[in-house]
Amino acid sequence: MDERYEPLKDLGSGNFGVARLAKDKKTGEHVAVKYIERGKKIDENVQREIINHRSLKHPNIIRFKESAILHSQPKSTVGTPAYIAPEVLSRKEYDGKIADVWSCGVTLYVMLVGAYPFEDPEDPRNFRKTIGRIIGAQYSIPDYVRVSAVCRNLLSRIFVADPTKRVSIPEIKQNPWFLKNLPKEIIEAEKEGYEGIQKDQPSQSVEEIMKIIQEGRTPGPGSKDGDYAVTGSMDFEDDDNEEVEEEVDVSAMNALSATNRNFQRAARILGLDSKLERSLLIPFREIKRVYFARGVCSLHVECTIPKHDGSLMSFVGFRIQHNNARGPMKGRIRYHPEVACDEVNALAQLKTWKTAIANIPYGGSKGRIGCNPRDLSIGELERLTRVFTQKIHDFIGVHSDVVAPDMGTNSHTMALILDEYSKFHGYSPAVVTGKPIMNVMENAADVKAKFIIEAANHPTDPDAKGVIILPDIYANSGGVTVSYFEQVQNIQGFMWDEEKVKHELKKYITNAFKGIKKMCKTHNCDLRMGAFTLGINCVAHATLMRG
Repeated sequence: MDERYEPLKDLGSGNFGVARLAKDKKTGEHVAVKYIERGKKIDENVQREIINHRSLKHPNIIRFKESAILHSQPKSTVGTPAYIAPEVLSRKEYDGKIADVWSCGVTLYVMLVGAYPFEDPEDPRNFRKTIGRIIGAQYSIPDYVRVSAVCRNLLSRIFVADPTKRVSIPEIKQNPWFLKNLPKEIIEAEKEGYEGIQKDQPSQSVEEIMKIIQEGRTPGPGSKDGDYAVTGSMDFEDDDNEEVEEEVDVSAMNALSATNRNFQRAARILGLDSKLERSLLIPFREIKRVYFARGVCSLHVECTIPKHDGSLMSFVGFRIQHNNARGPMKGRIRYHPEVACDEVNALAQLKTWKTAIANIPYGGSKGRIGCNPRDLSIGELERLTRVFTQKIHDFIGVHSDVVAPDMGTNSHTMALILDEYSKFHGYSPAVVTGKPIMNVMENAADVKAKFIIEAANHPTDPDAKGVIILPDIYANSGGVTVSYFEQVQNIQGFMWDEEKVKHELKKYITNAFKGIKKMCKTHNCDLRMGAFTLGINCVAHATLMRG
């Protein structure tokens, strides 16, 4: 086959291989050739795809011609996991037909938007981030793309992490958007199996194709254990020899993936409908400056300040506001050189559930500036804080979003934010609160204890077994509760004594734990899911009440 066709250009790459436009050397006919690496990659999913392609008979679909074994393979750019359904990533048994519905949704999104729904346009080769968004069913349609409400609804029913709740193919075929302006001949052909449109069949029988597939499962020359080819591998080496991300270990999920997965599990326990579930998951706002590059929105706040020597330096920062259904949002601001939007998103979401569990009238937010405070002078840190406040002052406030210190910031940082904010809105002491924090990271599997109290945010594996874990969104909620007390005092202009603070804190924490235990009993779940269901249920109720 490789001697028969002349490659013309690359068409694209995906989960299983690379597609190229080629020309038949004998007939001059143009064909699309999909190269799939020999060995273990030719599994039952690839087999199903090949057989499905053979069976497709539609005027708008490229007709299947034949399968063949090649003795060489092209190099290509790394494929994308963008079409993979969440259940495929779980490494457990799944229904291939339902997973294919998800892939169809990705194809539809690409046709409408011109980009993959779960990729970060600024970091498309970050497969770990893409997979995290797939697991959490996190996507959005850019404002500059016009998509009807009916089509948006169809996409929301396709992109459902739980395959049992995902729309089916028969349901899609009855969807108003699918049926709108559908040609009569297509409807008739659907009933006849497209026999009237295309009578000629592929030259190869299913048995012949299966024989070729079996042969393809044998690793070719230069392969190692059938996992991938050492020379000319399609997924591990490309034309530019650029550095490629190593294979993603889904079990080592990032903060946002873990938080979203806990949310999805709690939402299933509560039986939330998909529309409400999605509204609770998506952040209310990302504080950003927007510019367009290659048709894609790039989101960030850029802070440029003078150094002590007169030269200029720029830093990127952002603030994510997750939910305000139960009151103004509340969240810390962190100065750290590694600015990961997904982690900030996760922490903002956790704060929403945490404040709901503690029954204090806040929603969650979180901010970060990408800098190393140790590398900046006191004067440079002050200028950076003031410029950042100037960028976001319209979006924070006593009744919208209250700021608190985190890693790399302190009470002095809060004083600077208060001072700069007051220049625009008058003296507003309740716009910030200040409190030292503790930061600890552990893995539950490595801790030899019967009980674990998570003092930090998402410090342990969500799936840790064999130990009783008091989850972070309850265990460290005392901080935001006392922070709430501080804001109340700021607004009232009346200070509480220490005994009053301790008494109120004990009352809030005790009531929260009673609520968690009640949810555990009601839903027969562990403390983590008890906490998540309690928090999410409170926010969901407030969201529905507010319409």
